[in-house]
Amino acid sequence: MKIAVVGGNGVVGGALVKFLEKREHEVFIIDTAVPETLKNYSLVSLCDFTFVCVPTPYSPVSQGFDYSIINLVFRKLLEHNARAVVLRSTVTPDFFNRFHAEIGMFPSFIYMPEFLRERCPLEDMENCCVHVYGMDCINENILSTLESVFTINSHDKMIHTSCVGASFLKVAHNMWGMMNVLFANQMWLLLEAMDTNSKKELENLCDLLDYLNRTFRTYHK
Repeated sequence: MKIAVVGGNGVVGGALVKFLEKREHEVFIIDTAVPETLKNYSLVSLCDFTFVCVPTPYSPVSQGFDYSIINLVFRKLLEHNARAVVLRSTVTPDFFNRFHAEIGMFPSFIYMPEFLRERCPLEDMENCCVHVYGMDCINENILSTLESVFTINSHDKMIHTSCVGASFLKVAHNMWGMMNVLFANQMWLLLEAMDTNSKKELENLCDLLDYLNRTFRTYHK
């Protein structure tokens, strides 16, 4: 397939480009960091998918994510008649109300959040077993084609939801990660302060966490 990646030189976009090229797709990078690639906007109308993987930095002024880069990219994609647009940038659920008009002008739009760590994005993309597809106007052909690009194993979990629902899962994933880091740091400090076998207690803690993860569904009810 022909696939364009806006932000193809970034952490997420760069990993996506390598992932797609490894599977022998024809990839066109579009990135302001490499000005000569901007001409590839003229090719998006020929591409099966155009992925948007641009930064959404935190803005202390608005006390939220800055979507100005996405706004500019959407305008360029509409100008060049992009077909199926897949957003992978981090956005909060309110984004889809703010950009409802622009999103509605694309023939197909999917929000597909990424769950990558900055230190090993390609490894995480290669080994991802949960794929979230947020699509408000369901197009089964587009969805099945997109799934075929990312499905690595037959047991991969596919979550189909709305764009807002997909954004909620992305926010939940980020919050879960932050809580895990905070929890792990506090537990390690506690173990260091204990006059005991830290390695053994750490193994016991891991066993307990395995149990808690399995029973999480019962706790949230």
